[in-house]
Amino acid sequence: MNTQTHLLVAAAMLIHAPASTHCISAVARATDFRTRCQRLWQRIQSFVPHTSNRVFTVAVLFGALLPDASLFVMWIQAKFRGIEESRIWSELYYSTFWQQISAISNSIPVFLAIALTGWMLHNRTSFERVNASASSARYSSINQHIGFALAGLGLAAVLHCVTDLPLHVDDGHPHFWPFSAWVYQSPVSYWDTDHYARVWIPVEYAIALLCGVLLWRRFRSLQLKVVLAIALASYPAAFAYWYLSGVGI
Repeated sequence: MNTQTHLLVAAAMLIHAPASTHCISAVARATDFRTRCQRLWQRIQSFVPHTSNRVFTVAVLFGALLPDASLFVMWIQAKFRGIEESRIWSELYYSTFWQQISAISNSIPVFLAIALTGWMLHNRTSFERVNASASSARYSSINQHIGFALAGLGLAAVLHCVTDLPLHVDDGHPHFWPFSAWVYQSPVSYWDTDHYARVWIPVEYAIALLCGVLLWRRFRSLQLKVVLAIALASYPAAFAYWYLSGVGI
């Protein structure tokens, strides 16, 4: 999927606001069906660390971006070197160096280990704070926030990799590095019109719009709503860029 879709999906699934509970409850009471859906969603969310800490929010967004970060670095330095767009994605992208970087930054085992480390650190420090002194409690609180951040980063990156795996034909990643170099070749591409991109693109836009609406209702911050509007507006801009560059779509 496009990077902005990964960001929207991770934010919608992992970042919560206290005010959102009241908004969702008001809607959920409308019908028994919606109430049951709410309860199911709450059970799913019970496995996700809940915190209003901005560090956790930033960690989730960074984790959702991290698997694609190497592509942005590759693209920017290639542009500074004057490399044509077609060469970037047909040659440079497949070079040994960038493929190795991409393998590390798209590794599900690596990010699962990060998430597990964060979860263990959070649980351990939560237990230690019960009988800790004031100074120790502050130290444990810092560790707890670090644990939250690592868990959020790892979960968001895993979510990115899992949703990316079925949408690459011949440009996928070895998502199980370092245990396997296997790359899944999907029949569907999120960008290549020769492999059902015209079918997938409306689906992805619908997912992005749904996540945008959920986040719009969940948070009251004007700044966040401006960011959401920019994120949604970036889709036609990205579409136009790739179309005019002749690379895809």
